[in-house]
Amino acid sequence: MTVSRFSKTLLICTLLAMWSTTMACGESLFRIGHGERHLSYQAPLPGSILIVAPNQAAQPLADALAASGHSVRLVGSVSELGAELANRQFDIVLALFSERQLVEAEMIASTARFLPIASVDERRAAREMYTKAVTSNDSLKRYLRTIHWMLKEARA
Repeated sequence: MTVSRFSKTLLICTLLAMWSTTMACGESLFRIGHGERHLSYQAPLPGSILIVAPNQAAQPLADALAASGHSVRLVGSVSELGAELANRQFDIVLALFSERQLVEAEMIASTARFLPIASVDERRAAREMYTKAVTSNDSLKRYLRTIHWMLKEARA
């Protein structure tokens, strides 16, 4: 009889000891801290950016920069650039590297900084002429990082 009572007690103690670990099994399915990924980037130094693009191909870039917190204006040609610079203050002007002479001529009276968008073939020349340059194949992250560096340098 004592063996039976002892085995019942041992069985109950074993079950009670395992009870806490069995109740926690389902909790491992819920991972704390791995929630929804934040795909948007918030610019620590939001700036005012003017993009010169002949067609609406730059609209996704303008939307992404605006979503990150920058104030973005898009113009269709270099001839519109001068009027925009006269009406508003901009920190950065994004335009094609191949149009740099026309863009710089329009930017003479402005305090904005020019960020050239070079083709892959023009990349080396653009980076030699300007300390910062991006290419048409660069990622949005590269654009945002370069813009941030330029804004940081201008505000230092």
